[in-house]
Amino acid sequence: MKKILLSLFVSLIAWSSHAETASVDLTAKGYTNQEKITEVKIGDDITATFDKGTGSNPPAYYTKGTAVRLYGGNTLTISCTAGKIVNIAFTTESSGKLTASNSTVNEGTLDYDTQSWSGSSSSVVITNPASSGHIRFQKIEVTYSTNENFLSAPIFSPKAGTYYGVQTITLTAAADASIFYSTNGTDFKAYTEPILVSASTTISAYAQKGDVKSETETAEYIIKPIETYTTLTALNEACTATSAATAPKVILNVADMLVTYVNGSNVFISDGTQGFLLFASNTTLKAGDRLTGTVQGWLYQYYGLKELAVDDWSTVSAASANNDVEAQPITISKINANVGAVMSSYVVISNVGFEAATLNNKKVTVMDEEGEEIQMFDKFGVLAAMSFNTTAQYIIKGFPCVNGTSIQFYPVEVSLVPASVADPVFSLASGEYDEPQTLTITAADQLTIRYTVDGTDPSATEGLVYTEPLQLDTTVTIKAIAVDAQGNTSNVVSVSLSLPYITLAQLYKNCTATSTSTAPTVRFKASNLLVTGVMGNNIFVYSNVEEKGFYFYGGNSGLVKGDVISGLLTGKLLEYNGLAELSISDWSTVNKVSSGNAVTPKKVTTTDINNSYKELESQFVKLENVYFQAEQTTNSSVNVKDEAGEVIVYDKSRIFNGYTFNTTKTYTISGFVINYNGTPQLYPISLDDIVVGMKGIVAGNINGKTTIYNLQGQQLQTIGQSGIYVINGKAVYIKK
Repeated sequence: MKKILLSLFVSLIAWSSHAETASVDLTAKGYTNQEKITEVKIGDDITATFDKGTGSNPPAYYTKGTAVRLYGGNTLTISCTAGKIVNIAFTTESSGKLTASNSTVNEGTLDYDTQSWSGSSSSVVITNPASSGHIRFQKIEVTYSTNENFLSAPIFSPKAGTYYGVQTITLTAAADASIFYSTNGTDFKAYTEPILVSASTTISAYAQKGDVKSETETAEYIIKPIETYTTLTALNEACTATSAATAPKVILNVADMLVTYVNGSNVFISDGTQGFLLFASNTTLKAGDRLTGTVQGWLYQYYGLKELAVDDWSTVSAASANNDVEAQPITISKINANVGAVMSSYVVISNVGFEAATLNNKKVTVMDEEGEEIQMFDKFGVLAAMSFNTTAQYIIKGFPCVNGTSIQFYPVEVSLVPASVADPVFSLASGEYDEPQTLTITAADQLTIRYTVDGTDPSATEGLVYTEPLQLDTTVTIKAIAVDAQGNTSNVVSVSLSLPYITLAQLYKNCTATSTSTAPTVRFKASNLLVTGVMGNNIFVYSNVEEKGFYFYGGNSGLVKGDVISGLLTGKLLEYNGLAELSISDWSTVNKVSSGNAVTPKKVTTTDINNSYKELESQFVKLENVYFQAEQTTNSSVNVKDEAGEVIVYDKSRIFNGYTFNTTKTYTISGFVINYNGTPQLYPISLDDIVVGMKGIVAGNINGKTTIYNLQGQQLQTIGQSGIYVINGKAVYIKK
């Protein structure tokens, strides 16, 4: 029995014997820059062969990155003449790692998190597809075994280390091998699914295939919490790590923060108090974007410059775009005194002079009027094509930054301080005026004046050139600027004049509000408007000069049909169900020029009303020879028809209540054209405005003086009930 146990013990030792390793440091081989690399001995039994394959460029060593580059189409073959390769650990340069898009393998498995290969093969071929970026190899370590029963330990992904937040740990081993793991070092259980690690944990694992058992591999995972920051001031204070290796992972809530500048992977943001640099590619953000959401990344100082290296943009977006981005004024002395407080903030320094005409190694120093200096570093290529006038003064916008112990300024916009040009002068002050005004703008001799009336700022090349006084008859803001022969400009100055509207056309043009809450209060200077109809609070007026009607709304006006009015009216201007109106509460400023004037309706057809109701809006019109299309109104409406077409008559004053129309006879109807939400209507204002055709009726004589007919053409001796009667040839409403 002892012999059997001893034999089994020896056998197990053989099966679990250690594999051998061989490695090569490609950075220490003494290769020259761009030297082509073909074959590298890793050990007596291991060879690495680099081949051009189908690529355009052969594998070569570059001192930039200190690595052998495997280009698209190239292959790397690692072969073993003494046994099976079970693991290959690659050290790759940060910008040329193995990824799923730039590497495939003939057999076994590539782990991109650990930059390693595992399996069992005497020859491992890694191919870079022709369209992918190159891989940069710095070191290669090969684990191999001459023992056929050797079984490599499980591979942990991600590998042991310090992480932020919950991690998902995957274990892999040779094909057909089972994996057993433990989190306390003693109680091992079968691995069937990834292990979630939310707190610092040490995981031990081994692989087993039949009676063959691998060594036990141990990986320690240190889990740190991910801190969340809501202000850039707090983020700035927390940024103390000095390398990516020691940087903590953090979350920044960027809600309502503003993007102040974007250039490549540099995204500068501000929360209104502090600026900060987000560094990462593949962002679609633009200057002026107001942000929402969060970003996640690594917080550290890159040569002293504080930044958040973002690795997840997926939860941030622009809540709004094209917001104003204004550089805050600052002095060089304030930057030099405490650059940490203003680092990466969008600022402007004024009245500075360049101490050299051109850049030297992307740098140039500027000095302000206090003798304070700061170094410009042309990080974004703004200064590269410029030649500086060392006797001139400049305005520079950009970001205070640091490089090691040096304070620098990254310029993004540079302009000359303009020569002093006196501001133009207006002849009127801002305020309310009751009459049209003449505005004069003056400036010093030899200066050109440019002005605008649309709210935009004039410039040396934009705006109208002032040549004569401006005749103003409506509310307006005038902005003006003076320009000298060299293109230097004064400040933009402005004057705002509140003038009443003086035409009905102006009222229509500016009537855009659709509710009292949003309607502007305006002033209107009426001039000889004829009151064409009054229905309670509803007052219709007409301008003979403009040939336009309009609708005023307001009680206690004291106006009647036939009045001519002038004066200054103040009220809310709005569209009420499509009808333009001026809602007036105070009529005391209106004067009756005259009363009892004739009010004659304009003769129109139904087609005129339907096609031109906007031009005819609120005008007093007359339709002749029309037929009612129903004997009574429905919901106060009834259609009438003439030879041209059909139109709606809306009985707003309810004068048709209880009345029956003769649909076989023609009528003449006078009233007001109304725009009701885009549908033309006619409002009659009294029964006197409706005259029935009485053709064929022979008038008689009652009591030798008066002839009376009903609307059916029957002569009457007496009037028994209220209604419309024809008395001496005229339609009259009689109320009994």
